[in-house]
Amino acid sequence: LMKLIDCTYLNSPGGKKILSILLENINEKESNKILFLFDSRVDKKILKGYNFKIINNSEIERKRFYRSVKNDLVKCFCMANVPPPIKLKCKVYIYFHNDLILSPVKSKSLHKTIIFWLKKIYIKFINHKDYIWMVQTNMMKINLSKSLQIKNNTILIFPIFKKYQKRDLPKKVKNSFIYVCSSENHKNLKNLILGFSKIINPDNHKITLHLTIEDPRYFKSLKGLIKNDSNVFIKNHGYIEESLLHKLYSNSEFLIYPSLIESFGLPLIECLDFNCKIIASDLPYVNEVVEPSLTFDPYSVKTISESIDAAIKNCNYKPSKILINNKIDKFIELIYS
Repeated sequence: LMKLIDCTYLNSPGGKKILSILLENINEKESNKILFLFDSRVDKKILKGYNFKIINNSEIERKRFYRSVKNDLVKCFCMANVPPPIKLKCKVYIYFHNDLILSPVKSKSLHKTIIFWLKKIYIKFINHKDYIWMVQTNMMKINLSKSLQIKNNTILIFPIFKKYQKRDLPKKVKNSFIYVCSSENHKNLKNLILGFSKIINPDNHKITLHLTIEDPRYFKSLKGLIKNDSNVFIKNHGYIEESLLHKLYSNSEFLIYPSLIESFGLPLIECLDFNCKIIASDLPYVNEVVEPSLTFDPYSVKTISESIDAAIKNCNYKPSKILINNKIDKFIELIYS
């Protein structure tokens, strides 16, 4: 008998972060009782010391695997939004963390809209009333219940994130901003860059913006929105390892976060361990997890510019703080129990 942690499809930046936190907290003595399932995109270097099976990135392959182990399972945790492809008799938990599947967002392309709609239909089809769902915020609980018609009493709120030890941090680089992001439309990068291009900056401060866009061509098109004679310098680091991210957090004065939709927005929490002040979209996903120093309307370039100007003028803004509790320990206890 064994416990299955299904990490198939857990390959987005946020998904990889969840996986990293999970693996860090699994006790070595307990790991031999757990089988991990991954698809072929996983970085095999992180799997040393764990029992795992790798399958092709395919729901057909996933179903074949489940049929082969269904009688051996006492618990199953599906970590990437999608329930088991066959009905299981054991206790099943689905960790749901992709609000794009549930919410209509104008910035989604037609292709993505169709893909997410099909995913939602499939998830509803293979769900079962005995399954327990887990989400990171109350907002996600409401969206999940409404969109997939899942009963509230079968949805648990389990935010999980990594807490970093407080340390002596280097002096912040004045007027430095970081946005940890991908090139997806909902990350709202065009409005952000236009916001930086239209700031007043009467004292002509040097302003630095650090980005983590994995697509260099897309970054090049964005950078063209900033005038050459501007005193705004944008540096794109691409996808970065955790150590460099921590260095950028440590050096940056502000995290700026204009995303239109997030299931959680992990950088909002991470940056606080590195004493960043948060400037973010005035949207429910932000206001449930942190209290920012400054907010703006993410659909308005004007208000984004005004918030940047307020930050560099050192206006009297409140300190940023976290509003939720980490439940990684309780999540691990649930796996072991």
